[in-house]
Amino acid sequence: MCLNSLFCLPYRLYLVWNAVGPVATMNFLATLITTGLLVVTCVSGQLVNQEWTAYNYHNPQTMATDCGFPTNDAAYICDPNGVLAVPDLLAVNWILKDAVYNSTSCPCSTYYCEKQKIPKGYNIMVALVKRMEKQRDSDRILGREEMAKDFSRELKTKKWKMGGCDENIIIFYSIDDKTLSIDPGATAAQKLDSYFIKLLTKKIGGRLNDGHIIEALNVLIYDIKIILNCDLENRYDCTIYERGVASSFQASFISFMTLVTLFMVYWINCH
Repeated sequence: MCLNSLFCLPYRLYLVWNAVGPVATMNFLATLITTGLLVVTCVSGQLVNQEWTAYNYHNPQTMATDCGFPTNDAAYICDPNGVLAVPDLLAVNWILKDAVYNSTSCPCSTYYCEKQKIPKGYNIMVALVKRMEKQRDSDRILGREEMAKDFSRELKTKKWKMGGCDENIIIFYSIDDKTLSIDPGATAAQKLDSYFIKLLTKKIGGRLNDGHIIEALNVLIYDIKIILNCDLENRYDCTIYERGVASSFQASFISFMTLVTLFMVYWINCH
């Protein structure tokens, strides 16, 4: 897994490029340079929970700094235990924000969609925890999958409820428990149904459990967007495939921009 280092920059650019295209990749680079996160990541001395329930978990829309972000701008991923390096967190958030505003369409009623000043698509949000706090149901301790489903359901229906027609999708993963839950709202589930959830879980489960979190999330979000944009009548023809390597143009461009960015960071911090 890529650590919080400048050497990982080309990989982060590749992930963002594949998800949102070259223009958004340039904007993402500008964000990294502006915040100075390519060189130094500040770690707060504040104690952070190691075990979580949905009830004490943070909302990245209103508590972004508690979710691992350097500023309190509304976000779409929460990572209070620092599972991802901050630049990786920003990269995933950029891709999720793109899903809302650019790469998916509004699935609600025509009236609701047309009255929005800024068109919005599906809200895909990610919750990462180190581990879940054990929960009881009567006299028994719930299993990991039950706890993960309860966690994501609570976020979807209450703590992270957004939008106007149940178009939310929660991606929840517990690192130590190695447990994933993909939980769509009622409208989102018309496309992202149990068939696709099982398919996606099988596809990325091994990567998550092996610690390749950023890679797995990128693949998962990319595939979910493909499914959401598929024709409902022909949705089983949606192509969910393994991501290939970067094209020669992508590779050359990313290498060039990496050098430019490193130079700019050096200049900003040393002059």
